[in-house]
Amino acid sequence: MLNRHGLGLVLDFVPNHVALDHPWVSGHPDRFVAGREAALAAHPEWFFTLGESDKSIHLAHGRDPNFLPWTDTAQVNFFSSELRQALVHELLRIARMADGVRCDMAMLALNSVFEQSWGDVLRDCPRPATEFWPDAIEIVKRQHPGFIFIAEAYWGLESALQEMGFDFTYDKTFCDRLRFSTPADIRSHLGDTGTKHSRTVRFIENHDEPRAMAVLGRDRSVAAATILTTVPGLRLFHDGQIEGHRIHLPVQLVREPEEAPDPELVRSYDKLLEISNESVFHEGEWDLLPVTEAWQGNFSHHNLLAWAWRSPTHLMAVVVNYSPERSQGRLKLPLDLNGMDSIALQDEISEMTYLRDADELRDPGLYVDLGPWRAHILNARIGHPLASA
Repeated sequence: MLNRHGLGLVLDFVPNHVALDHPWVSGHPDRFVAGREAALAAHPEWFFTLGESDKSIHLAHGRDPNFLPWTDTAQVNFFSSELRQALVHELLRIARMADGVRCDMAMLALNSVFEQSWGDVLRDCPRPATEFWPDAIEIVKRQHPGFIFIAEAYWGLESALQEMGFDFTYDKTFCDRLRFSTPADIRSHLGDTGTKHSRTVRFIENHDEPRAMAVLGRDRSVAAATILTTVPGLRLFHDGQIEGHRIHLPVQLVREPEEAPDPELVRSYDKLLEISNESVFHEGEWDLLPVTEAWQGNFSHHNLLAWAWRSPTHLMAVVVNYSPERSQGRLKLPLDLNGMDSIALQDEISEMTYLRDADELRDPGLYVDLGPWRAHILNARIGHPLASA
C-alpha cells in the first residue's frame, strides 16, 4: 500500500539484545551470553538470573563496552551459530513485508567489538570465522535484492560496515560538526574524499540527540536544515523536528507533551523540502566549492559554506553563512560561460532573481553577501533564456 504512494517502510531492527520477557529468553537461553560464577562475582550488575535454585542460569544484560548495561534487556550471543540463524530468519521475515531495516548499534555485532565486550565471559565460545553482517546481508539480498540495510554506526566503523554490505551508515560526525564546530570543520568533513557521502545518513537530531531547536535556536536550525537538505546522502528527519519541538523524549516514553509548532520554522522546512525535491539534488553531480575573499583583508568568507549540484541542463549552487556574523565572499560557479554576456540566478529561498555579468563570474567570481545564518540556493537553468527579475 505504501509503495503505491511512492513511500517505503523501513523498520527498526535491534540485533544486539531483546526485552527480558522475549520468548527467546526462556525458550532458547543458548542464544544469549551466560555468565559463570566468576563473571557474576566480578560484575554482578551485568547479569540477571533465569530460573530457580540449582537450575538457574545467569544471563547478561545488553550493553556496549563503553556504558553500563541496559537492565531491561538480555544480551544475545553473536558467537552462537543458533543465534545468527535466528536473526537471519527474522530479517527474512521482515524483508517480506518491508523495504528495509535500520539496524540499531550495528557495530556491536562485529566480531572484534563483541569480543571486546564479552570475550572474558565467553572464553569457551570460539570466535566465528566470518562476520555476522556480510553473511546475513548476502542471504537476505539474494531473496530480496532491493531490500535496504541502514547501520546506526559510530567509532569510525562506518566504512567497514559499508564494505560488509550496508547500503547506508549513520554520519554522527555531521551532526556534531553542525552543533559544536566551525564552518572550516564542517567544510573539511564534507570534503573528506575517504567518505562515501552518497551512502551516509545525515541528520541534525534523532531520538538520542537533544532537539535541534533547543540547542541551535531557530535561525541556526534553519541554516543547519539548509545544509542537511542539500548535501549528498540519505536525509533523516526526526518526528517533531520540522515543527520545531524542543522537548527531548526518552525512547521508553509512550506519550509526549503537546508542543505548538513554530510557524516560521515550518514554513522554512516546507520551502527547503520543496526545493530539495528537484531532481538535480538526487541525480546530479555534487561539488564542494571553494570560497575566497570578497576583498583583501576581509576574512569573513571563512564563514561561508558552498557547493553545487549539476546536471547537463541544470545547476543549483548553495551558499550558507553558518555563523552569527554578516559575511562576504566570492565563489566560481561550475558553469560553462563561453558565449555568455550575463546569466540570471534565481534564489529559490527568497524567489529573487539576480542578473550577473559573465565576466564577473569568470573572475573574481560571484559576489555573495549574507546575514547571520542566511543562505542562497541559486538556480541556473543552463541553456534557458536569461532574464532579470
